[in-house]
Amino acid sequence: MEEIFLTARMTVTILTLAAGAILSLKSILSFFSGLKYSEFDNVLAQFFIVAVYIQFALELINFFGSTHTYEESFEAIEHIALIIVATACAQVGRMISIKSDDDLVKFRFRTIFYGTATLLLLYSYVL
Repeated sequence: MEEIFLTARMTVTILTLAAGAILSLKSILSFFSGLKYSEFDNVLAQFFIVAVYIQFALELINFFGSTHTYEESFEAIEHIALIIVATACAQVGRMISIKSDDDLVKFRFRTIFYGTATLLLLYSYVL
């Protein structure tokens, strides 16, 4: 059972980081080339947000479901704190891009907030 959970957690982590990287790169390219905001951009952003929330839930389950030493507990709390900040960052970027009518503003804020969230998630796993 623990092996299945670990596999699911790693799969969600890889999908989240890949979606965040693709979303950030696509936003940068779209911003500089002046492309229009498409339905694919919206679906990719929704997928990223859902993946971040699922990853956050899995990390909480992992933290509360297993025993840790003092050092491991400190690292786990730091890891969860980084995921909370990344989740908030991604959610703020999503709210700004939904409310904006200008495509360049959408791509600019998506690049900033989703890119920051992706880097925070990447840092939390490298940590």
